[in-house]
Amino acid sequence: MFDGIKRSCVRLVAYLDERICARDDDIATRMGWQTTRTGFASRTYRDPRFNQLKAADAQPERRSA
Repeated sequence: MFDGIKRSCVRLVAYLDERICARDDDIATRMGWQTTRTGFASRTYRDPRFNQLKAADAQPERRSA
């Protein structure tokens, strides 16, 4: 009996989590961002283009002679 109640609660929490974050997740997906679920109704959004900036900063500067 309690297993059924527990499964129902888990499904309800997952549903609410998805509904609460649906708009922001959709916007992030359309912009090509990475989405990481960090907790209930909590997400981290990251633009993968920042990897390119980090790689460009790691390269030594070239100077013309």
